[in-house]
Amino acid sequence: MRSPAAKRTVVVESVNAAGPETLHLTCPRQCLLAPTLLCIAGILVLTTAYRNGWPRIVAGEAYLFVAVSLFMVVFLVVILYRNFVYQDQLLIGHGALPVRGMGAICLDARDIVSVHLRPASTISAFESRMAWLGMGQGLIEIDTANQRYRFGAGLDIYRAEAALQQIAAFCQAGRTSPGATPASGQASH
Repeated sequence: MRSPAAKRTVVVESVNAAGPETLHLTCPRQCLLAPTLLCIAGILVLTTAYRNGWPRIVAGEAYLFVAVSLFMVVFLVVILYRNFVYQDQLLIGHGALPVRGMGAICLDARDIVSVHLRPASTISAFESRMAWLGMGQGLIEIDTANQRYRFGAGLDIYRAEAALQQIAAFCQAGRTSPGATPASGQASH
């Protein structure tokens, strides 16, 4: 098992392919075991139910059963997608907004008012249950004048702190560099 210090050195992937004036953070895929086992169990339950109820389905007597099972299949597919395919992405640029990526949060550094970590939720909270399924929204909150964004799905507290430091440093560097326009707020955490 890695020590907390070793965890701190592993940060979110930072890619500046969009240019030096852009911060691009990508969270790793979650690949959680518990939701995967839940999906396998759900598929086994549905397979057994369909095998036992097939005569009623063919006869057209099981509309509710088909509707509920289709809902379950969609829910299981969404859980698997969020765990094995989805990666939370954040693009922050100085000046003009960066090119919007598919599913990425794109912000201008001048618009960011504050950046902070959300407090850990209790185990019985809805947010904790969604995070357990791999469908959490992340620990980092980015406030602008108009909206609040959540970032960091799948990050533990150490990686979230490292990403928070990168975001705050990037926003602060843009505000203190020569030729930068004054910002409306401070990036804080």
